[in-house]
Amino acid sequence: MKKYISFMIVIFMLSLLSNQTGASHIPADNTSSNFSSPPVMIAFSSVEEIKEFVTASQSDRMFEEHIKTLETMVSVQDAKKALANIISLPFPLISTNVQPTDFSALYNVTYNYFQVYYTVDNCKYKFYYDYNSTAESEYDDAPVLKDVKLGDYLVNLYLEEDCLNGSFRINNSRVDVAVYTTNPENVDLDMFSFNYLRNYDIFGNGPIFAILLSMASVIIISVTVVLIIRKKKKKAAVTTAPQQPEQTA
Repeated sequence: MKKYISFMIVIFMLSLLSNQTGASHIPADNTSSNFSSPPVMIAFSSVEEIKEFVTASQSDRMFEEHIKTLETMVSVQDAKKALANIISLPFPLISTNVQPTDFSALYNVTYNYFQVYYTVDNCKYKFYYDYNSTAESEYDDAPVLKDVKLGDYLVNLYLEEDCLNGSFRINNSRVDVAVYTTNPENVDLDMFSFNYLRNYDIFGNGPIFAILLSMASVIIISVTVVLIIRKKKKKAAVTTAPQQPEQTA
């Protein structure tokens, strides 16, 4: 009887150990909140690519087809959100007389900001659009360049660790400006003009094309009016000409 009881105790202990061993092989939960997806980005390597992105929105079909050509996987809905913000504020366009050595732009759909970079004469210019904030950045020291004209806007630039920084507000957004240089005299913001990219037509030729098209329309209308007036004058001259008396036999 004692042997039987001892045997049962051994069986019971082995079953407990077996249950504990099996529990140790439960796979870990990989759906922890510590893991998050990377932000959705749209990258541009030239201003022309941004213009193509804007002009493709002329129709839903064109825009959907254009989204498929982007290197980054982005949904049409996210792309439309990016487009709406990009065309809502003026964009820094560089003068045609200046040739930048490098350009890049990155729109972060997840966090709702847009970064534009130009490199000219070893100076790197950065324009950072924060569509979620209207508060201008605060700086401790006095500006090294004050009331610098940037398109229709004025910005103060502060020197911080070999970089000039400043910010200004446009509507309900903030634009940060940074120039990476150790010499403030090298900074030339006059080369930039701020234009709304929504003004670019489907051909991607920009506001100049729109102006030329308007001028051509005015010329055509003017010529048409002149021709109509001349035709009316000729008709009036014919009707008012003296009639020759009829000859009698």
